[in-house]
Amino acid sequence: MKLYGYCGIYYVEEGVSVTSMIDRAKLAEESILSDHVQPFAVFDDSMRRLYVDQMELMSEYETAIANEEFKVYYQPVVEATSGNLISAEALVRWVHPQRGLVSPAAFIPALENGGHISKLDWFIADRVAKVDQRCYAEGIPVVPVSVNLSWMDFYDEEMLQRLVELLKSNAIKKGDIRLEITETSYAALESDREKILEEFHLSGAKILLDDFGSGFSSFGMLKRYNFDILKLDMTFTRQIETSPKVCTIIIGIIQMVHHLGIKVIAEGAETEAQVKFLREKYPPGTRIRLVSMEDPYAPVAPGTEGTLVCVDDAGQFQMKWDNGRALALIPGEDSFTVLPPERSMLKLYMPLTAELYEPDEWGDMPEEAERLTGGELASYEDKIRSALFKNRMQEEQVRGIMYWYRKPDSVNDKVHSVVFDVEQRHGRLWGVAECQISGELSAEELAALKKYISGQASDGWGEGFEQREIELDGGRELYIHLWQDEDWSIRTEQERFEPYRDKLPQLCFTLLPGTGQLICVKRGESGYYPSDWSTPDAQENRRIADEQNRKLGVTPAQEEAMKIGSMCGWDVPGADPDHCMDIVEQSGGMELG
Repeated sequence: MKLYGYCGIYYVEEGVSVTSMIDRAKLAEESILSDHVQPFAVFDDSMRRLYVDQMELMSEYETAIANEEFKVYYQPVVEATSGNLISAEALVRWVHPQRGLVSPAAFIPALENGGHISKLDWFIADRVAKVDQRCYAEGIPVVPVSVNLSWMDFYDEEMLQRLVELLKSNAIKKGDIRLEITETSYAALESDREKILEEFHLSGAKILLDDFGSGFSSFGMLKRYNFDILKLDMTFTRQIETSPKVCTIIIGIIQMVHHLGIKVIAEGAETEAQVKFLREKYPPGTRIRLVSMEDPYAPVAPGTEGTLVCVDDAGQFQMKWDNGRALALIPGEDSFTVLPPERSMLKLYMPLTAELYEPDEWGDMPEEAERLTGGELASYEDKIRSALFKNRMQEEQVRGIMYWYRKPDSVNDKVHSVVFDVEQRHGRLWGVAECQISGELSAEELAALKKYISGQASDGWGEGFEQREIELDGGRELYIHLWQDEDWSIRTEQERFEPYRDKLPQLCFTLLPGTGQLICVKRGESGYYPSDWSTPDAQENRRIADEQNRKLGVTPAQEEAMKIGSMCGWDVPGADPDHCMDIVEQSGGMELG
């Protein structure tokens, strides 16, 4: 067990009594904020002035309460996914007739030290309750409001009892008042004081743990008590834009507490970038497991999983549940956890070239190499794949080249790993960036990923790889280029091999050139399927093909493109229906195929 102590220091001066020196040393001790940072403090005159100011404020406190100089302000809490107001936090400000606006940092410590903070906390709770009652009477919508409790409140039995009675009364609805306790305050509570939290809970209040992450026993507190809501300390939130490590910590905390059924509020999320970061955590397609639903009529059963379709204007989660139901989730009322998104493989293809050096009869390598392209590299697939694997660095064992990405953005969040490989398609060997992703990438995210991989292929990882020889039989050496100056691009599987996919139907009917046989062609497949409807008469087959294509919504240009794609490949220009418009017009239709 480790013991920590505080020490206030006052340097001895002539003419100062021992009592005064002790008092000043005590003032220095009381100014210490953290024993783990600096467990001592040396007295200076600013401590004396602060003490005098606090004493003056203490003497005016009772009058200020009576004259309603304390004003309650409401800090909004906004749903990250929708931007809608879902709750608020009650904050107190002292509007002094002479001093003006007095900072809470000045009067709250003074009231705590003087043992008067409970009276102020009750004033705030009572004021919030009266505002809610007035809203009920006038038909104004009411949002839940949280009230802060000091650790000293838990030792004021009268105040605690009044608060319990307020929560149990019919003056307010259950859940409209929430109670916040800071992490440091909760850590200071004795075990028997924790029982009052449960009494508040049973009386209808949700319990919030404030300033989570500011202390040294944050996670231990989650074991001690079942908090409803956790509030991340703003020191985390304000580093979202500057610290990738903080972003990773925030994501980890959110995922962990969601699995515990605890909601999260991020304090200090005030800039557009901060809110955008939080909003991106819950995009459409997010998988959700229901913990409980407050719907009184036909709630979805706890444990049911589903997919987030969208967040509507009211801030509700429109869901597609796996059991076929579509009942929406209401944040703040329903309890749910967000499931980690399933990973999928995204392949990005790029053309390969190489230089092949063959030794002459004396075993010397020539200065000029033979230039090879994808079609000529197919026979070296295994050798190249093995070389790509050996070139991976130790740091890349988990995330591949994403280890070097280092940007705190959604691409870094969604793309788990990227590794280079090779693959044969249509008789050619292609370079492939195999990307393990979570969820779906937006167009902007895909573009950013392509740009990063292109840089690694040209100037980063690929630049080092192309300088390492691949040894072949006969003393030959092969140097592979993932990138080259001319005619290079990086594309998805559809963009590379089926660029016209979105313009083509799934299938169509046409006639086999030369024979007039009725056939069926399927998108993306080579060759054709004979039709059972085919007749010996080509004219009749043409009529059947036209009739069936009309039912399928297939145009003559699409039919021609499908026929070309099945015979020549789906990436040739002829597989584009737009390219076939002139062919159809020049033939005067598709009468004979």
